[in-house]
Parts: sequence; structure tokens; C-alpha cells
Amino acid sequence: MAETDQVRGLLALLELKGVGPGAVKKNMDRIRASLTAPDVFQALSSVISEKGNEGDWQSALAKADEHVKRCGAVGITMISILDPRYPSSLIELGTPPPVLFCRGNLSLMSSPKLGVIGTRKSNQYGETVAGRIGRHFADNGVAICNGLADGIDICSVTADDTFLPRVIGVMACGLDLLESTLSSKRTRERAQKLLDADGLLVSELPPGAEEDQNTV
Repeated sequence: MAETDQVRGLLALLELKGVGPGAVKKNMDRIRASLTAPDVFQALSSVISEKGNEGDWQSALAKADEHVKRCGAVGITMISILDPRYPSSLIELGTPPPVLFCRGNLSLMSSPKLGVIGTRKSNQYGETVAGRIGRHFADNGVAICNGLADGIDICSVTADDTFLPRVIGVMACGLDLLESTLSSKRTRERAQKLLDADGLLVSELPPGAEEDQNTV
């Protein structure tokens, strides 16, 4: 099955009421088998139980198709939890995102990674330390990951307002943010600068999802 079809099936499944990341992880093997069946809905019925009917499934597929089309239009790559490229460390979570939306340098997905996050109301000492940590690991081939928020986050991935190499920005909105007003102007500017620096944007939210200021 094509990777896009696999993602399409997962996205549709997530549109059904009562189906979330935890249910996907719990039934991952059964879902994998269902997505390759001749009649996908009939196969998934044994997984989703009372979570939907044929009409629900068709509506869910239509919504999934919207996401797939939008991703193709703006250059977003979708990586499902069933994809070999999906980070194994994420699968260890209790509720790993069933689909990752990625934009930029996909080779960073396979790089060693380190999350550096902290307060937005940082002092000069904290920002200096964050910058040193970020530069040290960047110089040694490690990708630094965070939400590019003010304070510790952004100080750990930039030097003189320029992004370090191998930075992964984990965004709390759809990655079509550059073509819309889903996020703040500051977030859009940082996202564009990161892409220009050959970095990678990642989100668990589909295109069209507005920014959640409480999580970035």
C-alpha cells in the first residue's frame, strides 16, 4: 500500500468520534492489517467497534483527503506511526501522535536528537547557558528540538539571531502556517527562517489547525 494511502486511512480513523492516539497505539497491528485489506472499512470495523458506521467513515475519508491535498499543495510530508521513518522514541509514549506532519529537511528525522526547553521568562544567565548547550550539541551533529518559543527555547537554537544547523521546530499548529494566519507573526517568521536554514518543522496537528499559544 502506498504511504499516502496508509496515512489517509489513519487520518480518517482519527476523525471518528472516540478514536484517539491511545486507541491507535493499542490496536496498531490490527490497524496495519486493516489498511491493506480489500475492503478497508469492513476490516476497520472490527477495530473501531461502535465508533462509526459507513456514513461516518466516508465523511472521515473526505476530511482526510482534504488534509492530504493541502499537504501536497504546500510541501508537507506525512509520516505515519506505521512508517519506518517514524521516530522509535515517540512510539514509547503512551499516546504517540499517529501521524507526524513534516516540512523541511527530512533527513533530520534520523539524526540524534536532544530537546532543550525552558522558561519563556528567562534571565541572561539562563539564555547564555542555553546558547552554549545548543551550540555544543549542534557542533557535534545532534539536532536540537523545541517549540521555538521565547526565552530558553529560542536561545538554544540560535546564535546572533541565526538558526544553528540541524534544528527541529516542534510546532503547535498546522504547518501551512506560512500560507495562512494560523499562528502569530513571530511564529511564522521563525518558521520561515528555520526552513531557510535547512531545518525541519514538525507538528502532530494537520493543516488548518490554529496555533495553541499554551503549548509553544
